[in-house]
Amino acid sequence: MPLTDREWKNLARDLHQQRAILFLGSRLTTAPGTGRPLKELLAEHLTTILEQEGVSYEKNATHRLHYIAQRFLTIPKIRRIDLEDEVVEFYKKQAPQLPELYRHLAQLPFSLIVNTGPDELMAQALHQAGKPAAQQSHYNLRRERDQPLPATFSPERPLVYNLWGTLKDPESLVLSQEDRVEFIKNVVKGNPAIPNQVMSHFDERKTYIFLGFNLENWDIRLLLDCFKLSKENTTLSPQLDNYPLRPETRSFYEDRYRFVFIDQEISRFASDLGAQFEQLAPAHVPKPAGSVKRLVLLHHENDADRECCLRLHAQLSPWIQEGSLQIWHPGAALYGDVTAQMQEQIAQADVVMPVLSVDFLADSSQKPLLEQALERHKAGSLRLVPLLFRACNWEETSLSNFPPLPERDKPLRNWPDEDTAFTLVAERIKTLLNYG
Repeated sequence: MPLTDREWKNLARDLHQQRAILFLGSRLTTAPGTGRPLKELLAEHLTTILEQEGVSYEKNATHRLHYIAQRFLTIPKIRRIDLEDEVVEFYKKQAPQLPELYRHLAQLPFSLIVNTGPDELMAQALHQAGKPAAQQSHYNLRRERDQPLPATFSPERPLVYNLWGTLKDPESLVLSQEDRVEFIKNVVKGNPAIPNQVMSHFDERKTYIFLGFNLENWDIRLLLDCFKLSKENTTLSPQLDNYPLRPETRSFYEDRYRFVFIDQEISRFASDLGAQFEQLAPAHVPKPAGSVKRLVLLHHENDADRECCLRLHAQLSPWIQEGSLQIWHPGAALYGDVTAQMQEQIAQADVVMPVLSVDFLADSSQKPLLEQALERHKAGSLRLVPLLFRACNWEETSLSNFPPLPERDKPLRNWPDEDTAFTLVAERIKTLLNYG
């Protein structure tokens, strides 16, 4: 059934009061051009290997990843790590585009987002939405996490928690039927435990939004009990384009958890939710598409240079949030051919800013990207503006004729007050992009 005006208003108020938690199911991550969930395509990919190895499987279950992964592990002399490698390589080749749905959701003030896919799409969407402090963490059913989480999360510093593992830590992935059983057992026993910082967000006053879940799966029901969902919660799930439910399954969720199944497509629900929230708490009005400027940051993938980009991103967040500016940097790349994505972004950029350091200048992979930016600069179709972050011999490179920010002879890292330096750089970028 559709939501009533009162229910929409209550939901928007829950968002405004930070009482809503978002759950993302695996159906939301789809292959470009097909609309099919990557999880199902991965299962079909693994079946081709089963065929080659002569391993039998149920032909009507080629889309069920956990079953197919379990059969994969029966291949003679196969190892768990071989399965992990196949999964990671598959996702790298697919390189899903950031869905528009994620962009809409990233604008909403969620403090905690529970992701059951292995991807980082939601974290990427949050960063692109002007929330560079967004964090990502994950559960590993095999061992405790090494680093503690921050004590609190907020809409400005949200957490995306990958419940079933992440591609960056393949050991953590819940892939096979055995993994699913072990996952539930370990979560229930608290060994290892889901961090208290995550679990403390769940109580009877919260509203839960489930998008893209197959609620027929038995482990979802156990998982909801682990998160202490009760009849006191408001729990919503748009269902028109989701996995179909048997009447008895639907009745179970309605009776036990007071699920509200909404006769609406997921993307339309997200769009309407954003509109309802804006009516309650108006946001900045986005600028027309033609007035949005694009800034591309090129940097080496070391911790210091990456942190520099994140701090600059934070300085520019007001223009990002109002829809005037889009920032792209290597950390925003999805799985797949990162260089190709960088080249595509440079081709559309208004300003390209190389973050200069010894590591950046020594990285040969940056050369073709700089050459592309230089060609566009010579043609007058973009501005090339280096950022001198760490001392290096930039004057002996092709960038020697481009005075860097914040000053030619004073790397940003050497300023006694880095906040002042970053502010100066942000103001200079604002001027270059004609923001006033």
